[in-house]
Amino acid sequence: LNITATVSDGELTDSAGVNIEVISINDQPELIASHNGFHEDHTESVISVYSETSNLLSGATDLDDIDSSLLIYSIEGDTNNVGSAITVTLSYTDADGTDQTQAISLTVNADGSYAVAGFDLDALPDGATATTTFTYQVVGDDGAVSNTVTSTLSFTGTNDNPVLVANNNTFTEDQLETGISANAATSNLLDNATDIDDADSSLVIHAINGSTNSVGSAITSTLSFTNANGDAQTQDIQLTVNADGSYAITGFDLDALPNGNNATTSFTYQAADDDGALSSTVT
Repeated sequence: LNITATVSDGELTDSAGVNIEVISINDQPELIASHNGFHEDHTESVISVYSETSNLLSGATDLDDIDSSLLIYSIEGDTNNVGSAITVTLSYTDADGTDQTQAISLTVNADGSYAVAGFDLDALPDGATATTTFTYQVVGDDGAVSNTVTSTLSFTGTNDNPVLVANNNTFTEDQLETGISANAATSNLLDNATDIDDADSSLVIHAINGSTNSVGSAITSTLSFTNANGDAQTQDIQLTVNADGSYAITGFDLDALPNGNNATTSFTYQAADDDGALSSTVT
């Protein structure tokens, strides 16, 4: 920039040229943190986000070099972490109200792509959130490094299926003569049913032999045994299983069963949680 300066004492005047030179310097890129959210179900396999769909560089700008190719420069303050798996810690509250942490493996690459290794987050209650953070910087073509920002990864819980383990029951022939009845408190059909992401869930019997209509209704189940002559025998009995796990067997005569022998029958059932998620079927 050239300018002319003139001075005067009222009688004499003098002028001189002045050169002002502005030298440009490479400004740092500016970075605004990006955050990402996933569902719990996504964690069962590797989460891979490519550079084209990643938003980690979306908030990065280089004011004095619009053509600059910005890259991830450091993760958690370390340039060696770029492109390498690091451990970050998730925090959340489980179904019992207890604070929990879980280490997960995160890899962030220079082009902004990233991956989270698969892990089990079934203990996260439906609708609850588990979060972790990591810091990162970007760098421009000329090596100028941005400010450090903190990115949050969040995972929202989904309703997991309850887990059901079958229970078996044994009775004597004499008990069958008058019928057998087990109320919800003494029945063991739901004793081994658990719902990891809802400790307060009221699990109920959902289906008997594959039918929801059979819950609370008498169904026919067939006993198999061998009589005193060594002949295979069958006998139909009436079984009612209720939603709360209570059940009843109508009384019948099983005098043909030899002393010490067993007569057996089976039925399948499923449990459901408050939100309708179903367990596996057990026998």
